[in-house]
Amino acid sequence: MKDHYNSLTMTFKKIIILVLDGCGIGQQDDYLEFQDIETNTIGNIYKIIPNFSLPWLESMGLNHLLKLTETNNERIPGWFGKMKQQALGNDTFAGIWEMVGVVFNCRFVSNIQELSDKITKKINSECDVLTICNKYISGYIALDKYYDEHIKTKLPILYLSDDGVILLAAHEEIMSANELNNIAQKISKTIYNLGYVRIITRPFYGERGHFVRNESERKDFLLLETPTSNLITDLVQSGVSVRMTKHLNRIFNFPPGTMILKENYNNNSELFSLINRDTFENYNLQLYVIPDTDNFGHQKNLVGFSNCLIEIDHWLQEYTKLLSGDDLLIITADHGCDPTSYLRGHCREYVPLLVYNKNSINSFDLGIRNTFSDIGQTIAMNFNLRSLSRGISLL
Repeated sequence: MKDHYNSLTMTFKKIIILVLDGCGIGQQDDYLEFQDIETNTIGNIYKIIPNFSLPWLESMGLNHLLKLTETNNERIPGWFGKMKQQALGNDTFAGIWEMVGVVFNCRFVSNIQELSDKITKKINSECDVLTICNKYISGYIALDKYYDEHIKTKLPILYLSDDGVILLAAHEEIMSANELNNIAQKISKTIYNLGYVRIITRPFYGERGHFVRNESERKDFLLLETPTSNLITDLVQSGVSVRMTKHLNRIFNFPPGTMILKENYNNNSELFSLINRDTFENYNLQLYVIPDTDNFGHQKNLVGFSNCLIEIDHWLQEYTKLLSGDDLLIITADHGCDPTSYLRGHCREYVPLLVYNKNSINSFDLGIRNTFSDIGQTIAMNFNLRSLSRGISLL
């Protein structure tokens, strides 16, 4: 396969992984095990919004992947394809871990409300913690619907999302973020290793109908064991410097020796500026997630999602000018989150795989990759680490 890459150096000093949260590109062949309708997160935005365009991403191969009408955009030499997820989990946790070679099969497979009843009963009896709501419900609905009860009882709002995610919310005028996080930590110890994936806190502020999440104070608590030895720990132990957004550091259970970029979930421009700055630092592996797309998908905010994609596309046009021939940029996603569907949760979709290096001469179709772990295998090969148990390197 190396012959296809022409003059590319086969070892890169720096690999940058950019995860566009929720930006799937069409249902996988196993989608009926997860949902009852077809979805295509980015493709449906193109279908519904007139004259929608992402010139840089299209020129990198998104045009081909979505089978869009050819445009006059100048082709950017690079590699393009799409990846299939193997993990049964259909959320960021499962997707990100699969990218480093670990496949988790944690997922709610029975009645979610029944699970909610069991978990709240256990929390009440063993943690001495009372919560309200305790339902499988959208957080954007739960906060408005249970706000009056929240004010009256001073109790946190607990609700369930898809694929083993539990959320605990409280208005900061009623309960401080620190108190909320302490309660979540207490709960996490009670329900650890019972098949749930994460408990996420949602401190928020503002008025009903206009609540704002205080993402800078949110905490994630993993509810299952993660491998203590994995690609990230191998990289650090071998002297490879690793920098990642705080969100991903939480997903990886705070691996020692990694450096954290504290992102602002409510300001993409600030996040882009920080990533631009990192370009000139000597971080060998950089892992970043752009979370707003997923947030808009859950809100069913088509305009917000599309505008966010346009903002990302404009930034990428300038960001790639900062990269050197020693840098490899990989753009992908972790799952789908179609804002045009009625589905509340994530969608079982292929994710894009766009690979850029300024020394690339021609474009190359990477085809359909059988697992997200191809990214991890690429990283392992590039930095001369032991091979992962799954995945095929792109190099």
